[in-house]
Amino acid sequence: MPFYPATLFAGADIAENGCVCVACRFGHGRTRAARVRRYTSDTTDAQWEQLAAVLPWPVWLDGGGGRPEEYCRRQIIDAIFNLADNGCKWRNLPCDFPPWRTVYGLFHRWWHSGDVLAVHNDLRDRLRVNTSRDPDPTAAIIDSQTVRAAETVGTDTRGWDGGKKMNGRKRHIIVDTLGLLLICHVTAASVQDRDGARTALRQLRELFTTLALVWADGVYSGKLVGWARQQLGINLDIVRRSDKGPDSLSCRDVGSSNAPSPGSPNAADAFATTNAYPNTTKPWSPGR
Repeated sequence: MPFYPATLFAGADIAENGCVCVACRFGHGRTRAARVRRYTSDTTDAQWEQLAAVLPWPVWLDGGGGRPEEYCRRQIIDAIFNLADNGCKWRNLPCDFPPWRTVYGLFHRWWHSGDVLAVHNDLRDRLRVNTSRDPDPTAAIIDSQTVRAAETVGTDTRGWDGGKKMNGRKRHIIVDTLGLLLICHVTAASVQDRDGARTALRQLRELFTTLALVWADGVYSGKLVGWARQQLGINLDIVRRSDKGPDSLSCRDVGSSNAPSPGSPNAADAFATTNAYPNTTKPWSPGR
């Protein structure tokens, strides 16, 4: 749920010099000069309108101690986006952003308190609702990707993926049928897909009790299918490679840019299967 009341942003001007974030309304954000938006990673007015409404409420406003925030939160978010986009060090943030220690301090606090995850989940739920779907998905897709690790990554968190011939880490990702991220579990690349999937599926079940179906490729076949059904109440549907041509539909196509165009028989079959679950599936519980 959003941290701010909806009435706080109703009809509000979201230009930076009239920003309605807590730092500008109750802190010292308006005493700082507005920065010129010059980077491609800077938030647009439309993006900031959505983000400002879900950022965490500060403890200093509730009498929890601490000083009021000194900089507009839009500048803080733009600085974090700039670092993520360019991969620079915190100390190397451009000088037109707030001091790097201020930006890092807020990000560190939000990350370890779970606020970053909460913001991501709020935005994903809004996107699902805007596409006439329930906020909680009933079907998902799992896959993994091996990423080459930098030299600074320790040997205790990296490994050799014999299939990809790569030394690094592996991310086990679960998305909904729109391609929106649900779970991302990172392991050493030496961890088998089926082993990493167990942890990812456990996390998925803890977050979404209504989820009943997960599509996966042939790598996840075997004992994992029975384990997921018995332990988690999840039907792991293995989709094999098909040689039927470009008109064939796989689990990767559902909700992605590769999906058949609306109105085609393949699209109708795929989305009829996906949308059947909200009305036919009961929430899973440990006693099931």
